[in-house]
Amino acid sequence: QADERLADMQELMQDLDIDFSSKVDVVSYGKGKIMAAADLKSLMSASKLTYEELAARYGAKYARRTLDDGKVYFVSMLQNRSIDGWVTLGSKSKAVALFDPMSGETERAKIRQRKGRTQVYLQLQAGESIIIRCWNKAPKGLDMHQEAPVERLDNASAVTLNGFWQFRFTKGWPDNVSRDVFKMSPAPASWADLEAEQAANFAGSGVYKLSFNMPKHEADDWCLDFGEGLYESARVRINGQYVGLVWAVPYQMNVGKYLKPGENNEIEIEVTNLPANLISDYDRRGVNWRIFKDINIVSVFYKPITFDVWDRKESGLTSSPLLIPIYHE
Repeated sequence: QADERLADMQELMQDLDIDFSSKVDVVSYGKGKIMAAADLKSLMSASKLTYEELAARYGAKYARRTLDDGKVYFVSMLQNRSIDGWVTLGSKSKAVALFDPMSGETERAKIRQRKGRTQVYLQLQAGESIIIRCWNKAPKGLDMHQEAPVERLDNASAVTLNGFWQFRFTKGWPDNVSRDVFKMSPAPASWADLEAEQAANFAGSGVYKLSFNMPKHEADDWCLDFGEGLYESARVRINGQYVGLVWAVPYQMNVGKYLKPGENNEIEIEVTNLPANLISDYDRRGVNWRIFKDINIVSVFYKPITFDVWDRKESGLTSSPLLIPIYHE
């Protein structure tokens, strides 16, 4: 069927005699018309549609809304690529702010005007999201927020948080999980591998704790990077202060203002895992955990399914986080 449709399309294209070499070619067809162009930007312009580099050039997904005083974008980089440079927005704005939905922080965007459009300097890693708020007229109070700096990570000077880690379970199921304090060195390890009662099946949270000496390194900020060693989310405290929550790629957060350079520091990472190991254990032992009233758990084919064949999943931290110095341009 696909081959037939393709053949019909090719026949139609020959009948219409569309010239793709021209900038824009318009051909009447039935009660309407067909527009063709050599590139997407020309075609959208001729169709009076807003061309957005976010999608066309960088492959980002976005939702754009028009407000009385400007526009707002929700942008998500769902591809395995990043944005680091000037991005032309589909409109002209007098002021732009960046809202980080993960941390709740707000910064003035670095902007410039080019050919009647506003360009914003955007740094967005694979998996990250950002809210871009554009104003036709600069609002009062926006200048109170600092301008978003261009950040450069010095990965070569990263500090690996190795040392004498301590771990303990806090809240979750089964209730009879061991409440001992476990020592891990030099790196933290998955709690599913602990030789302790119910550790392999535990679903919930546990706290990893480490005291470490922070080097006297001149940096504008520091990035706490979990890499691929976090299963699945973490609440972080440094020197007794709550830093924030990490639950999605790239599993990073800026923590410089909480650190004491050249001194002893303490980090606590409360990790929450997924209940996969507990569910798998329930199904192996025949425990009735499906207690939903309106729907049951079925496969993608809407057939009854059990999860006793699942392999054990990692839980907690499986490697030492990194502290990476950040420099501002």
